[in-house]
Amino acid sequence: MSGALASLDGPALVATLAAFICERSIEHDTLEPVTQCEEIQPVMDALIRIRDTMSDGDSSNWRISTEHVGIAYDWLHGRAPAEICTEYNLFEGNLTKTVMKLKNLVEELQTIAEFNNDVSMLEKIKDLDVVHGIAIPDSLYLRL
Repeated sequence: MSGALASLDGPALVATLAAFICERSIEHDTLEPVTQCEEIQPVMDALIRIRDTMSDGDSSNWRISTEHVGIAYDWLHGRAPAEICTEYNLFEGNLTKTVMKLKNLVEELQTIAEFNNDVSMLEKIKDLDVVHGIAIPDSLYLRL
């Protein structure tokens, strides 16, 4: 991304990763402007340019969406789950599913940053509390 992610703080960086959370049933990219954080929109524009360059006109394998970016940004800034669900017309289970997908993306980003010895990226994401509140997964099995 030519350093585009370097300009973002941790929560904005992780919210940008939410652009890769796309529903399989959606056939086209959902690219509404990101209004929660001014710094994210230029990165989203860069993602779109990269996608267009790499896809040669066929973006079916390189889907991005801004649908979850605002949700992730609000979640990482401590907004109450009920407020997020109301504003974005979500059920709490869908919010939890989005947060868990976001957690997995952060783990992948951490692996890439470790592989590339990108200390600044690791510093940005090391203390982020992605999974908290209603989104704490627990086993359905009883503990003895």
